[in-house]
Amino acid sequence: MTSEPAARPASRPHEIEFVAPGRTAVTADFVLEPAVVDEVRAAADAGERVLRWFETEVVGTDGVVVARVRKQLYVTRAPSADRRTVAGWAPGRGAPAPDAPP
Repeated sequence: MTSEPAARPASRPHEIEFVAPGRTAVTADFVLEPAVVDEVRAAADAGERVLRWFETEVVGTDGVVVARVRKQLYVTRAPSADRRTVAGWAPGRGAPAPDAPP
């Protein structure tokens, strides 16, 4: 297990362009190339605020594209364990963490 905090994405604005009526169940997948993930992670590791747009199509089970979606992700580093608060507890307040063994 690593002690390094992970990058944390947050949902941001989105755009939907409706193309055709959906007459079947629909799905959409956002597929990120490993190089893009590495680039975003490196920028977040450097302390940058990362705002990135991603696009995909919403497709019916019949293969018809019913919409195009653009979604913006905001990615930052998760706070380190020594800066996290748990149920109102923060390090240095004198009481043990709520999940600390007795």
